[in-house]
Amino acid sequence: SHLDGGSGGGRLVKLRYANGGVLPKAGVLEVNGKSWPIVSPPTGGWNRWSTLPVPVALAAGRNNTLKLRSTGMGLAHIDEVGVPQP
Repeated sequence: SHLDGGSGGGRLVKLRYANGGVLPKAGVLEVNGKSWPIVSPPTGGWNRWSTLPVPVALAAGRNNTLKLRSTGMGLAHIDEVGVPQP
């Protein structure tokens, strides 16, 4: 998936997720080959949503590549990925 980094630089990628389990789900957000750890705490149900902000560095324009991967316990249900523009 590609993200619009606007003019580039430090930004918050916001992940909208649900985690109906009793334990946090851990994973990695990769942007342009660099990795950031993510932890999605339980939300109280698979239809109850929360937002996880992840500070990342983005390149200018729409050429930012995003990947999500589990670190062994699966990921929360990711419903939306957004980058609010300043």
